[in-house]
Amino acid sequence: MNPPSAAPVCLALQPQSLPPTGAHERRAFRRFLLMIIRLFLCAGLLLAALPTALRAQRTAPEWLAEGRRLEAAGQLPQAKAAVLTAIRLDSTLAPAYVRLARLSAVTVGLDSALSWATRALRFDSTLAEAYAFRGAIAGQFYSKIQALREYTAAIYYDSTVARFYP
Repeated sequence: MNPPSAAPVCLALQPQSLPPTGAHERRAFRRFLLMIIRLFLCAGLLLAALPTALRAQRTAPEWLAEGRRLEAAGQLPQAKAAVLTAIRLDSTLAPAYVRLARLSAVTVGLDSALSWATRALRFDSTLAEAYAFRGAIAGQFYSKIQALREYTAAIYYDSTVARFYP
């Protein structure tokens, strides 16, 4: 005995035959579905990585402050890496170049330090700290007259910066 056939409750549950389509339309639909799947996969990966990226992301001034802190703690290689990260994030951050000049004077040499201080002045020609740093190097190793010029420029732009240098 055959069971009685029940009428479907919903028309969407009834099997329907789709109209025949061409191969071109099927390929286009498949490409569309693949694009949607890729879009959702990329969005999922971005959302999964977002909290980690937000936690690890610092601004250039924050990296510069970290470099100052590490330099004060005597961790010069880590301080240099932090300052270089600040420069990588903002290549026009002139105080970072002065900090790198200070670190280079201790670790690399005076020629490198002078070039970093000069680069800082290219980005901010009113940065008194860069003039004072160049004055300190010139006064100790090169020309007293050049040191006087650098200190004069430093005092012109910021009269408080000269008290940190002899």
